[in-house]
Amino acid sequence: MKIFADFNGTEPCSSDDDKLCLNLTGFGTLASLSRHGVKLRRGMRLTFADSDGLTVTAAVEFDGRRISERSAGWYAIFRKGELRDENPIDHDFQTHFCFKCRNDFKPYLAKFGQRFDVRCPNCGTPVMYPLGPPDE
Repeated sequence: MKIFADFNGTEPCSSDDDKLCLNLTGFGTLASLSRHGVKLRRGMRLTFADSDGLTVTAAVEFDGRRISERSAGWYAIFRKGELRDENPIDHDFQTHFCFKCRNDFKPYLAKFGQRFDVRCPNCGTPVMYPLGPPDE
């Protein structure tokens, strides 16, 4: 299983020049997590890929100080040498299922736009559920 991620959101992660943080933001990542039934948890290892074939398997972390209008605070941490080129993933940016009831958000999002404050009209689950803060 590969989760879509936008590698343009990659940045240095610490004072260690070899470590990078891939910020897990955007509707592409959110839709991919929902499609695969994955809710992020600290320490889980996932494989992230983009439509150009850039791929990395990395540990997922959360930092509440990173929460902003564009970020839910989740990121994947890895070493530069762990990045690899593979076959690009075929990512459907338009299909987005509710995490809980599997209702297709596509017509709903077409009407209201890709907003992070949307809830499933069928069961009320927030569209952001897979990227929600960790259960402490």
